Amino acid sequence: MSNEMRSAVVSYCNLGVGNELAGKMNLHSPLHPRLKKVYNYLKKQFVEVIIVDHDLLSTETHRERFLQYLPTANLRDRVRNQWSKQKYSGEELYRIFVEEYEEWNAKEKKIGEKKGAKA
Repeated sequence: MSNEMRSAVVSYCNLGVGNELAGKMNLHSPLHPRLKKVYNYLKKQFVEVIIVDHDLLSTETHRERFLQYLPTANLRDRVRNQWSKQKYSGEELYRIFVEEYEEWNAKEKKIGEKKGAKA
């Protein structure tokens, strides 16, 4: 893919501009169909290119920076603890990251629903 094509894709999909971690963007469900299609494509590409090919999680420094994308210190500690149990591949580390986040997110949604029902 040429630089112009990549630039066009990024421009088309642009949701915000800023520094790394600046104003972590939260996308809420349901996503717009265009965003959902792009998200599903990029999620797969992220694992293949960034996690596997570039081996993003191969160093402690990169793992620690990646953990900063999680919303709470407690969740970061849980993922860090899981990662330390044995030697994992980058893909396995990412799987643990996603599973822990999804579990946390499901619990947060239930808490929010209970609070909403009481109000």
